[in-house]
Parts: sequence; structure tokens; C-alpha cells
Amino acid sequence: MNKHLHLQDFREKILFLLLSLSVINIQAQDFKSQKFTMVSADNNSTTAIDQMGNLWFWGNFIDFTTTTDYLPIHLMPGIKYKAAAKNMDLFLAIDLQGNLWSLKPLLTDQVQSNDSTSTQEPVHLAEGILFDQVSVGSNHSMAVDIDGNLWIWGRNSHGQLGNGTTKSQEQPFQLVFSQPIKAIAAGSNYSLAIDASGQLWAWGANDIFQLGDGTKHERNKPVLIMPKIKFKSIAASEDYSMAIDETDKLWNWGTFYPIEEKLPVQIINEKKIKTMSIGWGHALALDFDGAIWAWGGNGYGELGNKTTIRCDTPTIIDLKAKMISIETGGYHSVAIDTDGQIWTWGNNEYGQLGQGHTSTTYNAVKPDCNARFSSIACGSYFSLALDEQGQLWGWSDNYSGQLGNGDKLNRDYPTKAKTDVKFTK
Repeated sequence: MNKHLHLQDFREKILFLLLSLSVINIQAQDFKSQKFTMVSADNNSTTAIDQMGNLWFWGNFIDFTTTTDYLPIHLMPGIKYKAAAKNMDLFLAIDLQGNLWSLKPLLTDQVQSNDSTSTQEPVHLAEGILFDQVSVGSNHSMAVDIDGNLWIWGRNSHGQLGNGTTKSQEQPFQLVFSQPIKAIAAGSNYSLAIDASGQLWAWGANDIFQLGDGTKHERNKPVLIMPKIKFKSIAASEDYSMAIDETDKLWNWGTFYPIEEKLPVQIINEKKIKTMSIGWGHALALDFDGAIWAWGGNGYGELGNKTTIRCDTPTIIDLKAKMISIETGGYHSVAIDTDGQIWTWGNNEYGQLGQGHTSTTYNAVKPDCNARFSSIACGSYFSLALDEQGQLWGWSDNYSGQLGNGDKLNRDYPTKAKTDVKFTK
């Protein structure tokens, strides 16, 4: 989007993080009896780690894979991993020992030329440092080592690296805080971090109140936000951020067009919030009673309230069931109830609702699927779900083979992946 219209472009660039070494093609039968510990989705691809620590990928990755069978490929065989994810053109990963790897180094302003250092060869980043978590924004990355030190690198046009300059950095460097860092979120040209005492820090672009410091001043060094509030988790998108404090109250700030919040504002005051998720133009929150709250854009019915009227105040979705998990796609949402049933609502252009058709509806529905599910993940226009037997299901957009069915045909109903892989969460 420009500020507001190219959110899709941002979402394609921002969805997060982690690894690669060498690539080999595999056939579906190689997956027999495997179980996976992690599955994630971004714009048009899927990433998974199996119980042996092997990293698998299917779907689209620019200049990455030339396979045309649309089946999973095994990345960096010989190294075992504990965390992995990607954005549109970047893979990062943390192996079981805590080493940080990059398959295709993130380009900085300095290397956007014919002598670009982009490569499919794995790069061991910050050798000698062991990492615990990582987050990738639209053009910069953050990682926290096992001692709670924050490392950061990438483009720095808005001061998002926090080192007092706007000079890009190709290699991770330590950004020093007085206390260990426990949570990070890389947005579009801005960064957020929570330290061990619960203090929230923000830096980088701030032209539409992304930092929540009450100004539009760009910050090239971390600034303290709401020092009297102790936070425990954060989420960042292009212009909009949310955080949950240590009393389980939800806060939001930034721009959710046309609403602007200059400072963090507490929302859903009457409930304690368990988790949150930000889509391209709408947001969800799940409270500890199992109710889902929705707000923001609603042009595709993504608020699940049977209308297409925008709502800037969080409102409970009437689902007549208690939920345990939520995820947002571009303009659709998915949830799992306490019985393991999937609920969907929002855009159905490619069959995102899993109803066997692409007709428009504006209320939450349950796909007709004889399975109990334990976890979900949403890409921009598709969804994935793991059932309690560890089987992976997918539906909707499959242009890049991201459903793992061995073809590029869209599915407007939940379909088991063709691999026979068994997942654990």
C-alpha cells in the first residue's frame, strides 16, 4: 500500500523469519510417518519443521526453488532446527544449538546492485552467538540471543536499527539495553521490544504514530513507551501495533486507517485478553472466556458480524461457541473452538471460508470437515490447519502450490495435504 492501499505489498514482505542451507527435491512418499512440530504460512508459501528437526518448504520463494511438482522440498539437510519462517524473499532459521542462519541475506541499500550478495548458500550470522528468537520486518531483522541481548540488521532508512544513524547494516550488531530483552516485533521500518522488567521500547519510522510516543518524529534510537505499564507481548504490522500488558489488558496504537492513535490506548477494558492477531485491515483478540473480538475494515465481512460496515470499536463475534485459537489472513479469519471445530469468516474469493464454493457470506461458518483440529495458520489468501491426528489440511488459494497437494489448483474446502505427513502442532 501507499500508506493505506498497499498493505498487501507490505504483508507479503513482512511475515516472519528464520533459515536454510542447501536444497533438495523430495517426493511425497519421503514424508511417510513423519511428525511435525511447527507449521507456518505467509503470503503464498508454507514452512514446517518435523520432529527430527528437518526443515521443509513448499509454495513460492522468489529466486529460490525451481521445482515444478509443487511438493515439499527439504532445506539444509544435515542441520536440525527449532524455529523457522520466511517473508517474501528472506529465510532465517535457528538450529537446535541456537545458531542463526540465513539462506538469502536481506539486501541493504548498499547491495541493491549488480554485485548483490543475495545467494542460495546458507550464511551463518553472528557466529559464536546462540539465539532464542527472531523477527523479520519488511526490510530489517531482529534477533534475541540466549542471554537476552538484542541483535539487529538490515536497512535503516528510518532509523529502525536504533543505533542513532540511518546507515544500513549487512551484519547483525548488538543494540544495547540496560536489561535483557524478552519480546520483539519488527514492523514496516520500525521496531518494538519489551525488556525483562516489562518496559516497552520503540524506534524507527513514525510518520503515522507507529511508535506510540505521541509524536510523528522519526526515532533512530529506542524510546520508552508508557513507562508506568508493564507489557508481556507485542505485535506489529505496517502502521499498527498491539500489546498485552502483565494484567492481560490489550493496548493498541498507530494507524488503522482512518483511525489514528498517537499513544497506546487500552481497548476491551472489561476483559482479559489471551492473544491477538492483525490482518491487512482488521484485527482480532481472543479473551480468556473464549470470546473473539473484532474491529477495523469489514468490506469482505472480515469482522464476522453479518455486515460489511466498518467498526472501529472491538465487538464480540456471535459464534455461539468458545474459541481457543485465532488467526487472521489478508481479509479473512479462522478460529478453532473447544470442540476442535474450525470457524471461518471474511473474504471468500478463493474459497477462504472452506464451504465448497466462493459465494459471499458475511457471517462466521463452519467448514464441513470430519476432523478435530488443534492449530491453524493463515497466509494472505489461504489457510492451514492441523488435526488432532497430526494431519495437515489446507484450502483456498493454491497458485504457488502452498497447500502441498502437488498441483496449483485452488481448493474451496479443507483438503488433506498429499504428503501423508503427521504433525504435532
